[in-house]
Amino acid sequence: MNKYTYPKKKFDKKDVEFMYVFFDNGDFISLNGNEVVDLEISLYDRLIQNERGVCPVAESGFIKLIINRINKAIYNSVFVYNAKEYKKDRIAYIQNRCVNEGGITCVRLFDENNWHDTIYGNIVGEMDGEFLVLKFLSQPNFGSSKSENNVVMLNPIGKSIIENIFLDFENCEGFTIYDDEIIDIQLEFENELVWGSDDLLRNVKSGFIKCILDPEIDYRRIHLFDDGKITLKKLEQRLCGKKGQATHDICHLYIDYKFYGFGSKRRECIEVEDIRPDEEIERLRKLEEEGKYDYCADFFGGYCKRKEDGALIITFGKNAENLLKKLS
Repeated sequence: MNKYTYPKKKFDKKDVEFMYVFFDNGDFISLNGNEVVDLEISLYDRLIQNERGVCPVAESGFIKLIINRINKAIYNSVFVYNAKEYKKDRIAYIQNRCVNEGGITCVRLFDENNWHDTIYGNIVGEMDGEFLVLKFLSQPNFGSSKSENNVVMLNPIGKSIIENIFLDFENCEGFTIYDDEIIDIQLEFENELVWGSDDLLRNVKSGFIKCILDPEIDYRRIHLFDDGKITLKKLEQRLCGKKGQATHDICHLYIDYKFYGFGSKRRECIEVEDIRPDEEIERLRKLEEEGKYDYCADFFGGYCKRKEDGALIITFGKNAENLLKKLS
């Protein structure tokens, strides 16, 4: 099944802590949540591919803004080709950039937890008195907007299309495995996408990766909190523990696909959820909110085992333990 869905979101200005506006030359500006006066956004059914996830596209709507002279928000980043003009008069710059220069490709709305939604569309800026209004115009050939769900068709994942996979651990450590090291990979996904750090993501329901780390690879991307020399043994122990079998804390798979030409890549972030029962996870998260438990330090993404021939078996999903036994 290559079709994935996600319930359409209803956006509200009270949920916007800050936002970014992106332009077609790669520039972006940031706006504080108190600069958002009103917003109303309706979405097309179809989702589109972003840098690492998928995102909705606006069918109609607006974001009404009142621009302040200074953005006093903590997250007030800006990246523009004419920074002197921005610093000279922020209000005039943003109004001119959005209305006269145009080229807005998408907006990104952040909530109080810094989670975001990236919304693409045919976006134009207009002035309404003192207000700057970003309008989302319809795109007649983009398809329907009648469903309650967003939908996207995504490729099945197989060894032949993978260039490398970065194994991202819950504590922000990680390392890359490469196509020649992968013996087999089989991943089954939930039909519904999840909202993650890279917009909407596929979520592993079950599956495994079987690989053998190549000692000749000296260009491997590695990020481990270790002051000593990083050896293959340390990488294997990070996955399998000192006894050669353990639960792992992989929370994302960043897959670089072989794409349309030499040196070109397409990256997808895959969500890996905790394999423990939902009620247990909820209990632990409540303890974390009370300051009695560190959930991130005790994440269970599945199981891993090092076989006698050096092969590593990494399993995912609620059936990860049984799957490991079957593959061993």
